[in-house]
Amino acid sequence: MSQVLNKQSEKYLYQQVIDMIKKMQQSGTLRVGDKLPSLRKFSQQLDVSIPTVKLAYMELERQNLIIARPKSGYFIKHQPTILAVPKRCRLTKDPIMVDRQHFIEHIFSAIDNPKMVALGISTPTAAYPAEKALARIMRQVLSKAGAKAVSYAPMDGYPPLKRQLAMRYFDYGLQVDQSEIIITNGAQEAIAIALKCIASPRDVIAIESPCYFGIIELIESLGMMAVEIPLCPGDGIWFQDLEKSIKQEWH
Repeated sequence: MSQVLNKQSEKYLYQQVIDMIKKMQQSGTLRVGDKLPSLRKFSQQLDVSIPTVKLAYMELERQNLIIARPKSGYFIKHQPTILAVPKRCRLTKDPIMVDRQHFIEHIFSAIDNPKMVALGISTPTAAYPAEKALARIMRQVLSKAGAKAVSYAPMDGYPPLKRQLAMRYFDYGLQVDQSEIIITNGAQEAIAIALKCIASPRDVIAIESPCYFGIIELIESLGMMAVEIPLCPGDGIWFQDLEKSIKQEWH
């Protein structure tokens, strides 16, 4: 087996070991889950030093081709299927009035159907139920806070939390008064407040495409218009399209 390595070659020995393992994978000699020889055994088979084999294994691990398991050795790692990159969508010519409320309601009506899987809604609790942990935390909160835990708090947020957030800003060199901080019940409420402050009915709102359906529903409820900005699968929103839409005079 030592003949597969050419010690007279300009290519480093550890790189030759890497190439050999990759070729064995491509030919099917090594398959997912197969265990690679130990460092000592492989070094003896290839007639190279242990550090050379170690360096090759480390590089293969860095390339995510093999995985090291404590006290077990190195194994060929499963490689995810590489899917084709979605094609870039064309920029919308004109903004449109949003009319998706009935469609969203139709989707929500099927959420509780045990025969259907709601792929359009992120519900991590379905995979990792937290009822017991949540019940334990609620008991702790009620035992410490008492009636305050179930009473109304200031609409702009819990004051001690706002003070801590102001101190966090201070750590970054920013002076923010806690009265300027508003704590919302999720991101959608924050977006709703922002839209009400800076936009009016029939104003054009740029949204990512695709985007969270709650944003579309919010724009519809405010009587605003939406223009879709395509998303790049690698870099996110296409800023060229966003810039073009901002400069466009919508009618």
